[in-house]
Amino acid sequence: QVIGFMAERYFAGYTKNSSFVNKDVSAISEGQLSKILIDNDDKKSLYTGSSLILEEGYSLNIVEVDVKGDKVWVQLEKDGDVI
Repeated sequence: QVIGFMAERYFAGYTKNSSFVNKDVSAISEGQLSKILIDNDDKKSLYTGSSLILEEGYSLNIVEVDVKGDKVWVQLEKDGDVI
C-alpha cells in the first residue's frame, strides 16, 4: 500500500494478498513512513557483488548468497556510505 504525503509517495505496508506475505503488514502502525525509492514491476537478477541502484543516491548491495540460495545478505548504501 502507498500513501501520499507532502506531494511524495510513501510505503505504507503490505496487504495479506501480496505475493510474499499472508497477513497485513502496516509500517504506519509501527510509526514508520518510508519514501519509495523504486516503483516498477521489472524483474532483476542480482548476484554476489552486484547492486540494485535506487533513487536519491541509494543502492542495495548483494553481499553474500548462501549455498542453498534461500538466504541473501544485503547492505544498504547512501552516496557510497553503508547505512
